[in-house]
Amino acid sequence: MGTEVHGLSPETIPETVTRLINATPVIDMHTHLFSPEFGNLGLWGIDELLTYHYLVAEYFRYSPMTPVEFWTLPKPRQADLIWQVLFLENPPLSEATRGILTVLRSLQLDVAAHDLAAYREFFHQQTPGDYLDRVLNLARVKQVVMTNDPFDSSEREVWLQSSPADLRFKAVLRLDPLLSKWEEAAPQLSAWGYSVGGLLDPSALSGVRRFLEEWIKRMRPVYMAVSLPPSFQFPEDSSRATLIQECVLPVCREHGIPFAMMIGVRKLVNPELRLAGDSLGVADV
Repeated sequence: MGTEVHGLSPETIPETVTRLINATPVIDMHTHLFSPEFGNLGLWGIDELLTYHYLVAEYFRYSPMTPVEFWTLPKPRQADLIWQVLFLENPPLSEATRGILTVLRSLQLDVAAHDLAAYREFFHQQTPGDYLDRVLNLARVKQVVMTNDPFDSSEREVWLQSSPADLRFKAVLRLDPLLSKWEEAAPQLSAWGYSVGGLLDPSALSGVRRFLEEWIKRMRPVYMAVSLPPSFQFPEDSSRATLIQECVLPVCREHGIPFAMMIGVRKLVNPELRLAGDSLGVADV
């Protein structure tokens, strides 16, 4: 006979733990979601779910269609093809396809009906705000952390006008263009009024630090982040390492902001697949 602990017997502990976990609100620390202020940048609906890049990559494992042909199609037609191939012609056993089924079931839609038209009609009847509330409530998510790129012109305009008012959404200052494409970022920073030339001299480093300071004030980010290739080393003789050492780390330290380095990302291994063409590599940690 087991011993009761705080009124729980060994037989009821699994059920109690499961219930508490499912009822506990969580914070999603890394998403590609956007708050309502970002308008069309915030993608939603069954067609957007079905054309997420995980599913696009999986589709091409089965389909003879070329990526060039696929990208010429309108989004609903792309979704039709993925639904047909990954959910009807083949068993949806992957994490990505099972995720779609979990979403549909959680929304109380009839998965067994295989009725893509009915799923589309459901989403047509929703408003983005009400749907957002429902999804976060179903998932027991109290806050989400976005991925925010000040070098993206569409997103930048939103930030320059106002900060997101929905307190459930927190920002992350993404630094990929700054650290991995310095030759392109430098003239852009200069055009925005920062004293940045092609060389990483004291004036340029000061300009980059000022850029980071101003966007921290504007975004109030939870952390800064960057994807880095498997070949990344630190320290190393590169503009990226210099910017990290002289700009990113000092500013993070001053503001008490973590710096998330996602090392091992290989971008666009297959460029024709776009976002679905990224991969991973083994990095020396």
